[in-house]
Amino acid sequence: FKDNKNDNSSNNSTDEEKLVDNFKDNKDDNNTSNNSNDVTLNNNKVTIPLLKGWNMVGILENINNMDSFNSSDIVWSWDKSSQSWSGWSSNETTLNAIVDNGLDTLTSLTMGEAIWVKNNKLSSFSEKVDSYNSYNLASGWNFISIYKNTLPSTFLSEQKGSIIWKWNNKTQKWQVYTNDAQLNSVISKYTESGVLENLTSLKISDWCWVFVK
Repeated sequence: FKDNKNDNSSNNSTDEEKLVDNFKDNKDDNNTSNNSNDVTLNNNKVTIPLLKGWNMVGILENINNMDSFNSSDIVWSWDKSSQSWSGWSSNETTLNAIVDNGLDTLTSLTMGEAIWVKNNKLSSFSEKVDSYNSYNLASGWNFISIYKNTLPSTFLSEQKGSIIWKWNNKTQKWQVYTNDAQLNSVISKYTESGVLENLTSLKISDWCWVFVK
């Protein structure tokens, strides 16, 4: 999960192609913005700020088009069935680069998934939360949004998962929790040294990576 691959883009690549290559090869290293996750909830409607740089967004309702992200550079979504990435951009050159790199194109978003959004200016994204009330996890890695406040231990127990990862925007570090004793013995070395943080809670509209055996 914590792969750190080298950027293989050539010097002759366009900025749009580099944007695609950078995400493909360094998807875990690109979350380096200092954005805070100031989410507001009012009458079952969540408003999520999309700040300049990389944003992590949980999808709480089905979205039939990508119009809400017209001001964004690029959007990435993880397909839990194929265990692969799909991308979208309002910029035609960037969209072509996604296709040229053999990746699927996003046309809609499904309730319960999570996405990466790279924004070029401040905007916001609003969605309803009253219809999202269950998870449907597949074997392998799932990139999902959280629809209710809970504890990581409770979540993994209910969903038959073994490990959960979440990015902390404020500290710029990964938070992690596992119910696997062998994994925990390895992870504890990194949490004790401060490289990783212990994940102690999950809140509505949080996004996370969950591994299900």
